[in-house]
Amino acid sequence: MGSEVNIADASVYPASINLHNRTVNMIANMWHCPPVPNATDDYAGAGTVGSTEACLLAGLALKFRWRKWYQARHGLSDTEILAVRPNLVMSSGYQAGKSALVSYHISLSFDRMCSI
Repeated sequence: MGSEVNIADASVYPASINLHNRTVNMIANMWHCPPVPNATDDYAGAGTVGSTEACLLAGLALKFRWRKWYQARHGLSDTEILAVRPNLVMSSGYQAGKSALVSYHISLSFDRMCSI
């Protein structure tokens, strides 16, 4: 193929949209996500070209799912939950994107997920 080909470019490869939607649906079904209100619709999902983007999206999803779970478990208000900080433990060999994940959260005034 070569470096001049970008398979992620849906305008050049329209079948990549179908592949993306099928993959998102498979993952949603594997994780027992609630059904889509209109059965003809696909689940919503974000596709990434690289693993760093995938790690950043997974980190954001983890953070907000944890926050919702912790808030319900401890009966906290929307304001109170913002003061609670999760402990995120990662292996040093996790992925190069971990420092980007931490920097992203800190630079955008999100609560601090972990220290490097």
